[in-house]
This record gives sequence, structure tokens and C-alpha cells, in this order.
Amino acid sequence: MRVKYVILFFYFILFFVNTANAEIENSEYYFLIEENGNTIVGITLYGSGEITIPIQEDLETLNVEGGLYIMENNTLTIAVGSTEKAVLVYQTNLLTEKSGEDWKFSADFEEEIEKNVIVAMLKETIVRQTNPSAIVESGDFIKLTWTNPKNIIVEYSFLITPLKEDRNNNLYYFIGGISALILISVFFYLLKHKKYRISVRQEQLLQTLTDNERKIVELLLENKNPVKRSFIEKRLELAKSSLATTLNNLERKKILEIDRTFSSHFIKITDWFKKM
Repeated sequence: MRVKYVILFFYFILFFVNTANAEIENSEYYFLIEENGNTIVGITLYGSGEITIPIQEDLETLNVEGGLYIMENNTLTIAVGSTEKAVLVYQTNLLTEKSGEDWKFSADFEEEIEKNVIVAMLKETIVRQTNPSAIVESGDFIKLTWTNPKNIIVEYSFLITPLKEDRNNNLYYFIGGISALILISVFFYLLKHKKYRISVRQEQLLQTLTDNERKIVELLLENKNPVKRSFIEKRLELAKSSLATTLNNLERKKILEIDRTFSSHFIKITDWFKKM
């Protein structure tokens, strides 16, 4: 334990983070489940500070960008500094279990911060049950989405029975390889945050806004997902009263939406503005 806190002290020095005031704002979890039960996991953390998250014990290779970390007792403590964003990617087969032709995926999450969770599965998958209930989208892949779950369970099976060992091995490995490549490609596509391009009509509307209103809109456009009100306040160094007035004005102009479901309000750009 002493070694852990020594390392965290050096995190503090290296990142120049005031951990008394900093915090991880929110997170995104992506799980891509392969037919053999292996899962590619991607976690994106937004904000600055330190957080501890559970990690499966079969972890061998962990890729981390934007933060420093240590592993201890199947938990990972990561410190995020001035980057205000860290991405973790790894693989595990301990999130799934098989019984006959039926599979079950389960995962637990830290409870300190707001989070979005996405599970992507092959389109041949039959999702029998999710707990808690998920938003389900079908297409080239089946996409399951949750907001702020403490844990999730997905019970599923496949339309096509996996090929038996006595069949053509070359065909088996070819199909498996193609599936893995597609999954990995989609995974990195989900993680990639490209800079938002402002259209001519959007720019014309931005020209009519006040300085603070424009700063808030541009900050929201840079972040693909909704951000916490405290994140805007901290990043733009706006007084609470000024921020409240500016947000109300932008909401009235139908440029942004404020989700007041949770104690921490989440702000996002409206679909109307995005389609301009």
C-alpha cells in the first residue's frame, strides 16, 4: 500500500494536478463481444483527477493514453492530468460465460461518476434479456446502451451454431478473423472523436451570439457527448450566475438542451442546431 501512495504522489508531481479541486467528470464504456466470448473493452474518462475502476484478472495487455496508472488487486487506479481525457483499451474473456448454446455477459462499474455504457454484438446475436433494460438498436451490429448502470447483465445466443472442429479449419479461421477485424474497426471508430465542422448556417448563427454564448457552443461542439454543467463552468471560468443566464438564453434559442434528470445537469447541442 505504501508503494501505491508513493506512485500516486509522483502522479501528482508529473501532472501538476490540484487533486483537491479536480475530478473525473464522466466516462464511456464500450464492450465489443466476439462469438467466442472474448470481449474488447474500451473506457474513456473525461476530466482530471484520480479514479479507481475494476479490471478483470486475466488482463495481459493494457493500452492507456492520456493518464498514468497502477494495478492492485484487480483494480486500476488512474490519474488524469492536463489532458482531461484518458482512453483505456484491453481484452478479456472473463466477462462472458457459456452454458450449452446460451451465453451471459456481465460487468460491474464504479459508482462515483456519470457514465454511458455501450455493448456491441454481431448481428446474428439473439438478445434474450438485459438487466437493467437497455436501449437496443439493430443494424450491421446489435448495439445495447445504458446510462449510469451499477452493473449490467446480457443473456444471449446466436442464430448460427458455431462451426464444428471437423469442418474446414481454414474457413473457420477466415470467418473468425474477418469478424474480429470488423469488431476492432468499429471499436476504434467509436473511440475516435473528430473535430466538429461548423456549417455556413451555423457560423452565421454563432455570429449573432454573445461572447460567452459562443464559447459555450464551441466547447459543446468539441465534445461529442453531453457534458456536465460544472465542466463548462470550470473550463470557461464563468461565474455561476453568468453561466446560468447564458445557458438559459441558449436553451431559449433552441441551440442547446439541459438534462435536469440528475443533480448534476448535463448540457448538449440540440439536433436542430446540428442539422443546420
